[in-house]
Amino acid sequence: GVCLLAFAQKPTPPGGARLHPPAARPPPPTPRRPQDGADGVAWIAPGQMAAVRGFKLPGGMLYIGSGPGLSKNGDEPALINPVLPMSAVAPDHDLPYWPSYGDIAPSHRWAYLTWLADGRQDASVPIGYVFLFMYGLERRVLVDMSENASLMSELPHIRSEMRRLLRIYGHQSGSFQSYASALLEVIDFRLAERDREDDLGSAPPPLAESTWSVPLSLRIGLGQLAASGTPVPAEWALAWGWFHPDIDLRTPATRCTDEFACLFAIRYAEKFGEGLVIRPGKSRIRHTYRPASASLPSIEIEPDGTRDVFEQKAAGRKLAALIDSVTDELDAYSRWIGRNPGSSRSLAASALLPAALLAEPGGDVSKLRDWAMRHLERADPAGAPGQALLALWSPDQPDKLSKGESVLLAQLLEHLGVGIEPDVRFGGASLTSADKAVLFRIKAEAPHTATSAYGAAMTLVHLAAAVGSADGQISRAEVKQLGDHVASSLRLTPAEITRLYAHLMWLSGVDIKLTGLKKRLDTLTKPQRRHIGDVLVTVAAADGIISADEVATLRKIFRLLDLDPETLASRLSPSRTTPDQAPAERPIIVRDVGAQEPGYPIPPRQVEERQPQPATPVVFRLDDTTLQRIESETAAVSLLLVDIFDEDQERFVPPRPVTPGDNGTSRVDNAPDCGSDRPIRGLDLPHTRLLRALAERDQWEAAAFEALATKHHVLPDGAIDTINELALDAVEEPVIEGDETLTINAYAMQELLK
Repeated sequence: GVCLLAFAQKPTPPGGARLHPPAARPPPPTPRRPQDGADGVAWIAPGQMAAVRGFKLPGGMLYIGSGPGLSKNGDEPALINPVLPMSAVAPDHDLPYWPSYGDIAPSHRWAYLTWLADGRQDASVPIGYVFLFMYGLERRVLVDMSENASLMSELPHIRSEMRRLLRIYGHQSGSFQSYASALLEVIDFRLAERDREDDLGSAPPPLAESTWSVPLSLRIGLGQLAASGTPVPAEWALAWGWFHPDIDLRTPATRCTDEFACLFAIRYAEKFGEGLVIRPGKSRIRHTYRPASASLPSIEIEPDGTRDVFEQKAAGRKLAALIDSVTDELDAYSRWIGRNPGSSRSLAASALLPAALLAEPGGDVSKLRDWAMRHLERADPAGAPGQALLALWSPDQPDKLSKGESVLLAQLLEHLGVGIEPDVRFGGASLTSADKAVLFRIKAEAPHTATSAYGAAMTLVHLAAAVGSADGQISRAEVKQLGDHVASSLRLTPAEITRLYAHLMWLSGVDIKLTGLKKRLDTLTKPQRRHIGDVLVTVAAADGIISADEVATLRKIFRLLDLDPETLASRLSPSRTTPDQAPAERPIIVRDVGAQEPGYPIPPRQVEERQPQPATPVVFRLDDTTLQRIESETAAVSLLLVDIFDEDQERFVPPRPVTPGDNGTSRVDNAPDCGSDRPIRGLDLPHTRLLRALAERDQWEAAAFEALATKHHVLPDGAIDTINELALDAVEEPVIEGDETLTINAYAMQELLK
């Protein structure tokens, strides 16, 4: 059993708790528990109906009667005295700050009883009426139940009523929210003390919007976990961090609380296993409760045998670091929800969630995953109809995704272990319902954006495919063969090679428009076209062998470039067109200079014929200097080719070639002059120049921004991510916002340019 000693000194039972006034306060008035009929005062039990002057009051939990009241020093403010006058007119002034039924005006009594008769749910009434009702609940919990423990069976009913009132009136009055929440803490504590076998550690207090005070049940629960040496469960650790005075909760935690709690539990288990084990503290838990009712003094609750561990420094730092990390992971998702209310379950929003939160079965994400896997079970890579994919993405079934939606779709598929072509992050076009997308499996470490080498490779392969479709004579095998050489010469990673072949498969299924291709190529100077031809030959010959099929493809490209195909012979002369032994790069030592040592005579030649031995395969390796030259030259050529395709294709623009400077550092050839060449900390020089150029306007149209990014030799989408990530780390706000029209955040821009 438990006894909360209120306002009188009685022995504290073993294992119980003491509830007493603070030493600094004057002695409280001596309370008197109402006895039905003794003083004409009755407590109406929860759920019972009462009648007062023609009003039927449902729900109970009221003090009704007349007489000296419940306290020797004055009436209970919540006591409804039926003999007091009432007036059925609208009140002509406000309730006093501490209302008492015996002191308020007759018109206020009429309004109060009307509110009670309507079920205590009219949200428009003055908050003083709600406080007046709450005063009676405080006395029942703090006074009556301290004198008679059997009354504690009413606690669940009182708790339920207080939570209902808090939902209705908590947002209307911060004062009521504070007092009601504090009373609920005491009720929860008394319930846990009554049912001690529940151990108080089974469920933490709910996460509240207001974190200015620490729930008593949280302090006690953590203290009990520490005393028993039990690891702190994830839900208790989250509540600990949530209410910790030294941990600031940012918007993602409060805006996306469900996702935040789920991700916190995942990361908490990854980092701490079963949970943090904390040591018992030295200080005792002391909790002060200040009643809303003026008739009750402040009291202190001191659970016996439980130590306070809430503000342990080491554990607090660990929780703060974990909460910051989880907040960062949810930041993009939170911003999306803030800009698009009601879209938290859309696929676009899911694309911004960490992959760990996408494992739950059911929902649109599972439908997309199952749809993709059915295609990949048949083949990898596999073609998939764009119309079906867009129907899954959006119920509106748009004919074409915007660039932003295309990025989100690719990102969501990536979380599911699936790559897609075309992918705007790698220079592809936005998907349309008429297209046939290509899906392929990817690993978690696959790149998210195109490198300069990949961008150059894709541009050259795209040119080869465009040339082939011009006369219908080039085969997919020829394009793939060129892709093999490009991948080898540019040292693409396995993940990039997988994506390049998926892109080749997509190219083979689309109609590459050549309208104006020859005309746009004619805008290139003769030296530029010769340079393109030279690089294509260099790439084709990168592995030391040029097949007849490759020569045929090169001849077609030369004709399109208005270069003489007959000059191929001279261009190819340093390269081998057959798989013979590679020529030696240095003199071969046949025999060391000097006198011959005596040896054995050479045996006579055998007459019988021997079977020809297979030639030893030649391993061809390019030295680093050659590879760097090929990559640099190919990147430069891709800049010349980037604008020759159809205007609707959103192409990747690789960086300008980087060459060693005189002092051993790197420089960018012919880079545009955008003010100071000193990079901003956290950005390379091209992104620094782009950022400074963006500061010239408050808004940029998407096309103008892409042109500016092209001018500075960076990928548009990648540049936005790079710059915004730096800004979010520095000032917790992005620099660039929007989709079709990009808005520049002046504050964030100013902070980065300091």
